Amino acid sequence: MSRTRILCLGDLHLGLLPSRLPAEVIDSPEERRKASTAAVWLRAVEAAIEQGVALVLLSGDVVDRDNRYFEAFGRLEEGLGRLAEAGIPVCAVAGNHDADVLERLEGVVSAGRLRLLGAGGRWERFTLTGVAEGAGRPLLHVDGWSFPRRDVTEDPTAAYDLPRPDDGAPVLGLLHGEVDRARSTNAPLTRAGLERPAVDAWLLGHLHAPRRIDLAGGRWALYPGSPQPLDPTETGVHGAWTVDVERGRLAEPASLALATVRYETIPVDLTGAETLEEARDAIARTVRDAVGDLDRLGDPSWLILRAALFGRTSVHGALAELARRLEQDDPLEVPAGAGRARLTEVTVGTRPAVDLVERSTSDDPVGVLAELLLALGDDGGDAELAPELLRAAREREREAYRYGAFSALSPGSGGRSGAETGEGEGTDAEDRHLRERLERVAAALLDALLDTRAGASGPREVDAP
Repeated sequence: MSRTRILCLGDLHLGLLPSRLPAEVIDSPEERRKASTAAVWLRAVEAAIEQGVALVLLSGDVVDRDNRYFEAFGRLEEGLGRLAEAGIPVCAVAGNHDADVLERLEGVVSAGRLRLLGAGGRWERFTLTGVAEGAGRPLLHVDGWSFPRRDVTEDPTAAYDLPRPDDGAPVLGLLHGEVDRARSTNAPLTRAGLERPAVDAWLLGHLHAPRRIDLAGGRWALYPGSPQPLDPTETGVHGAWTVDVERGRLAEPASLALATVRYETIPVDLTGAETLEEARDAIARTVRDAVGDLDRLGDPSWLILRAALFGRTSVHGALAELARRLEQDDPLEVPAGAGRARLTEVTVGTRPAVDLVERSTSDDPVGVLAELLLALGDDGGDAELAPELLRAAREREREAYRYGAFSALSPGSGGRSGAETGEGEGTDAEDRHLRERLERVAAALLDALLDTRAGASGPREVDAP
């Protein structure tokens, strides 16, 4: 019995361009085209043809909302045309970003090259059958559900009503949604819900980072992630995934690197740096070595790097200005195989070179700030204090964004999740960014207080490096 291979793609977001690209990419139409999400879609199409896959699956957010319709149409049509010529069908479901547009696109692209499953929020089945000697024999059933509107607060698996086929072919669920976010407006899913239907495995959309979820009975759910990463939070290898069907079973999914852009965060320890020159040299040396050690699967044209500074240093207070210069005036760039690596962001997570535990015992503003930094960091401190601080900070942000003068600055003004706009609890990533902002402000205030005291009474003591 021969192998049947499926190519799986997650959130394409056709029409978008990755963020923080160098100016020479942004300003060049040819380089912009190479870095676009559409370019990686066409790379995936070529990979599907080269590997002789039998089916391509798209797990939602194929298009980045209605205002990207015309940008997406041509490239989508081009890729679908190539796949049709190779006899490869394409099935998709609509996600929260293309709930209003993907069904229209299905009707416009020629010759029925795109099969949208589950339109209107109703479960629908596509059956892949054999060709040649196995003509007509079911090889795989794909059960799909599409977003009927932009916001969905119900778990779609609760309405799954398709009978289990008795022909021995496996069933793969195709769905866009958010696992383990009960209050999500993006089709909240649970592991228990995914285990309830008689589905052998799931291909999910919505998360841009690849993620595999193990389910009961050896089953799994896979977020393929975005084939082309879109911002610095989407680190690591991106592309497509392949799943083989052999002897009526779904094999383990395998990653296929295709992205032309890759984001990475590089930790840089500045402990003991006494001058800005030493700090700058440590950043350059660490970034160069990290790029040299990094695998370059898929040979991306650009590695977009973030340096995350940490450690205790006596130049902590001046690092924000150094970070600005590295980001804007003098960006670091090094070779990366056939491509280039560019440092575009520097986050300052260092601490002043003071003993925070000792300082936290004092009953004054310095002691308050030291206690705050201990709670937010990994130095010990009150384990119950950090969640309270984050809740309080989130509430203050909500209050600030209610004022007209600040409303445009709200993270929610871009149509992001309720948690990001201050409604409810934040995600792990949102809490991490909020924690980083609080640490930066508290450390800057502590530096200012200590510098003021040093100016009044002589040099302040610092920890020995």
